[in-house]
Amino acid sequence: MKKQFILLVVMALLLHNCQKYEAQYGIETAEETVLGGNTYEIAYCTEEGVFLLTGNMKRAKKVVSFANKLYPEAKHVALSIKKDRVAYIDPDTRTPVIVDTMGNVLEELTQYTNTNDLGWHNGDRTLYILANNQVHFYGEALSLPNALFVQPPSSYDYEVTSLDINDDLDVAYGAIYYKASGSYRNWYYSYHYNYKAPNKTDESHVNSYGSYHFFQNVGADTKRFYHTIRFSEPEYSYTNRDAVVIVYGLRTQSEERFDRDYILRKNNFELSVRAEGSLFKKPFQNYSNNFIATIWSIDLDYDEPMYVDWAIGF
Repeated sequence: MKKQFILLVVMALLLHNCQKYEAQYGIETAEETVLGGNTYEIAYCTEEGVFLLTGNMKRAKKVVSFANKLYPEAKHVALSIKKDRVAYIDPDTRTPVIVDTMGNVLEELTQYTNTNDLGWHNGDRTLYILANNQVHFYGEALSLPNALFVQPPSSYDYEVTSLDINDDLDVAYGAIYYKASGSYRNWYYSYHYNYKAPNKTDESHVNSYGSYHFFQNVGADTKRFYHTIRFSEPEYSYTNRDAVVIVYGLRTQSEERFDRDYILRKNNFELSVRAEGSLFKKPFQNYSNNFIATIWSIDLDYDEPMYVDWAIGF
């Protein structure tokens, strides 16, 4: 009886400490940001635009609107480690744009077309850009081998859809491709881990999806996968090196959605993106049952997938 009573008390404390916030979007002045404290440490992108969110998930603001875009769509977004600049992909032109935290345009990198992913490195001295199966650098270049991506044997229409580079210049990336098979092409999606030897795949996962007529290609396919890939921290991996967090998404003519959730662990916190379109954060202790009973979550008003980035210390 005593154990049952203790269990009821613990459950009550958990429910009491759970906090849920609805994101309030709007324009915020620099003075209001300072007065409110709570540095914006999380950026995310949906078909409505680019948003910033405080680390405690209590306050959010829209810094870029896609209301006037012909093809509004969620794409990858990158928040600088100094938390003062946001890079995103324009959904109409598919080129990178850099803005400050008030939404003022600092750079429009129109020379990089067909951009699929981007990220900051060396603090914010380097913006790496994945476009046309190549990695480009705006700012200081990174020392990466030229044979960065490993194309699967006998593959056609190979397209790298996501990329992440950690502090040790390890690389994780996802790709989609066709493979010839008689009068049909078998369709695959995959992701690869390359640790300090990008011309050699340390670990690779390939998933078969279906077959199509031989004349079809990746660009014309109405049903295709795309990825979000991020490195976590070594302390959350049994191998003592960075773990890789992967999410698959499915895009068709009628919908675009995540197929599963993904979680990043950093500084003893978990930050997850739910498939139904919500952000969720909770304290985390590595491989321990001792969880602090404080949970933050933000539910969004759309079920379209979002892309999320976070600066150090969220």
